[in-house]
Amino acid sequence: MESPIDALSVAQLRKFQSENWRDCAYLSLGGTAARALLQYLHDCPVLDSAYICVDNDEAGVKGAAKLRQAVLEDGALKGRNIRLTFFPPPKQ
Repeated sequence: MESPIDALSVAQLRKFQSENWRDCAYLSLGGTAARALLQYLHDCPVLDSAYICVDNDEAGVKGAAKLRQAVLEDGALKGRNIRLTFFPPPKQ
């Protein structure tokens, strides 16, 4: 997520939908740089999926693409089957 308020918003939406909002970890990236996401994935080897929540504007869509590419190109993560889901889905 791009900012802490985005992380809180997603948790709140899950709670409103009667989902267990506590069964996930929420990470605010502070933008769309890949460093925090990559570090988190390295630190949590059991993590196999992540929802990438960005604003559905040009910067968010480009940032999401950069994040996906960074995960795919990271040598230490190559052997892991990490599924990235983008929310909202990129504009077509």
